[in-house]
Amino acid sequence: MRAWVDLLVAVTLVMPLCASAVTIRVPDEFPLIGAAVQAAASGDTVLVSPGTYLECNISFGGKNIVVRSSAGASETIVSPSSGGYTDRGFVINSGETADAVLDGFTVFGGEAPFGGGLSVNHASPTILNCRFERCVARDVVMGGVGGGAGFEDSEAVVRGCTFFQNSSLGQGGGVAITWGSRVTLEGCEFIGMTCPL
Repeated sequence: MRAWVDLLVAVTLVMPLCASAVTIRVPDEFPLIGAAVQAAASGDTVLVSPGTYLECNISFGGKNIVVRSSAGASETIVSPSSGGYTDRGFVINSGETADAVLDGFTVFGGEAPFGGGLSVNHASPTILNCRFERCVARDVVMGGVGGGAGFEDSEAVVRGCTFFQNSSLGQGGGVAITWGSRVTLEGCEFIGMTCPL
């Protein structure tokens, strides 16, 4: 009997440590990507169905989650068009590691002072199969840095992404890699970038 009680106590103590990751579906469970990302915990996957999502500044919030489209970048578009000054698509800036994955989205028409489509600061995520199109880095003082994406203090891996007609009024029309970053770009395509520097 004593052995049975000890086993029951041991299993009860270990169970919280073995919580399984879940898949959260957009728009089935949450209508917006940002809401699903907020609800997710590290290890979870946010799976996004095809469509155009009018959202901006979708933040991973320090969680190592996978945010993936089910049909790829050509079918899953984030259009950050609220008309504000900082309307980029995604923000990954709180110590996320390579286990934080963004996979298979088009970010169309984002605008921000740093990283018009994607801003990565103090994090090293994995960015796969994304398209950053007609995003702008614009700032009244510095001109803007990183039209398509901006990386600061990052060791991100960016693989199979396309940067199309992005621009900056300062530096880095397509991508800006700053402040000690060692970003790996693999199999990426840059088409029609513009910037004065």
